[in-house]
Amino acid sequence: MLMTTALLPATTPSSSFFMVQLSDPQLGLEHNGPPWQDEQAMLNATLVELNRLRPRFAVLTGDMQNWFPTKDSPDDQGGRELTAVQQSLSLLDSSRVPLRATLPGNHDVGDVPTATTLERYARHWGGSDRGSFDEDGIRFVSIDSQLYWNSSMPGVLALAEQQTTWLSQQLDAAARQGAEAVVLLSHISPFVVASDEPSGWANWPRATRDAVLRMSQAKPVPPSLVVTGHFHANLDGRASTDAYGARVEVVTSSSVGCSIHWNGSDAGALAPALALAVATEPSGNAAFMNWVVRNGTSAGEPDFQLTAGRVAARAGRSGVRLYEFDATAGYRHRWFTLEQLVALPEPLAGGDASPLAGTTFTGWSRAARASRVERVERVELRRS
Repeated sequence: MLMTTALLPATTPSSSFFMVQLSDPQLGLEHNGPPWQDEQAMLNATLVELNRLRPRFAVLTGDMQNWFPTKDSPDDQGGRELTAVQQSLSLLDSSRVPLRATLPGNHDVGDVPTATTLERYARHWGGSDRGSFDEDGIRFVSIDSQLYWNSSMPGVLALAEQQTTWLSQQLDAAARQGAEAVVLLSHISPFVVASDEPSGWANWPRATRDAVLRMSQAKPVPPSLVVTGHFHANLDGRASTDAYGARVEVVTSSSVGCSIHWNGSDAGALAPALALAVATEPSGNAAFMNWVVRNGTSAGEPDFQLTAGRVAARAGRSGVRLYEFDATAGYRHRWFTLEQLVALPEPLAGGDASPLAGTTFTGWSRAARASRVERVERVELRRS
C-alpha cells in the first residue's frame, strides 16, 4: 500500500536539527552590473546572522553572480562578481556553520551549459557540480539542474544521463545504508505549482521532469522534498504530488540578494496562478519583460522605471529559508527575511524554542520501504 505524506504534530523532537538555504545572491542583478553593494550587503549581513544563530549547516542553491564568468580573469565582469561572492562567503564561520553544498545555477554555468562552462564552474566551486552528504539519518543529494534544463551542446546530454544514473545510485545507496529520508537540492524546480505544468524557464522540461521523478519516486527511500531557488520569489501554497508514486514536495524559495515582485505583487508569496504564468514563460528574459516591465502582457512598450521597485535587495524582502529536520518526524520550513532573521534568539533550538514552533511537520514518504529495499539488494546480488 502506498503511503502518502502525513502532517504530524507540531511538537519538536529533541533530535531535530536546522538547515538554512541561501539562494541566488546573484551580485549585479539589481543594476545589471556594478554597483552590486545592495545585494552583497544583504548576503554579508545574512552570513553574520547565521554565525550567530548556528544552524547545523547551510546550503547555497545557485546563481552566485549575475553575469556568466566567461573568462578565467578577475577583469571579466562575471569573474569580478564571482570573486565578490566568494569574499562574502568567507564571512561564514565554517567551524560553526559549514556550507555543505554549493549548487550551480544558470548564471553560473550558462543558460545553455557547455563542457567549458561546466569545467570552469567545477574549478571555481570545489571540483564538482553535484554531491551528497548524510546528516542524522537523512541523505541530502545536490544536482546540476542546468544539465536537465538544456543539454543541447556537445557532450552535455551524456553528462545529464550520467547525472541521472548517479542520482539513482545515490538513492539505492541511501536505502542500503539505512537512511530514513532523502532531500534533493536543485537550483531550478522540477515543477513550480503542479507536476503536469508546461515547461518554462523556471522548471525542468516536462519529459525530463517525468523521467527523473518516476525513477526517483520508485526508489526504496524516495526524495520527499526538493529544495530549490531560481525564481526570486516565494510561492503561496504547497507544490506537491503523488503522481510519480511516492509523494514529493517541491519548495521554491526567493533570494538572499534581489527579490522580484512579479507583476508588482508584494504579497510576500505569489499566488499559484501568477507563479505558473511567470514560471512557464519560455525564458527568463521573457518573464522579466512580460511580468516586470509590461505588467503581464507581451504587447506594448516596456516601462523600465518599474524595475527599481520590483527588483531590489532590501532587508525586508531578501532572506533565507529555514528548515527543521527530524529523521522520524519529518520536516518543516519557513521563509525569513533578513529583518526577521535578526530578531531570532540565538542559538537556534528545538522544542518550544524553535522558530518554527507551531508549524506542523510533514512526514517523510515511505512507500513500501522494506520490501523495496529487499528488491534493491536482490538485484545488486544478481549483478554481482
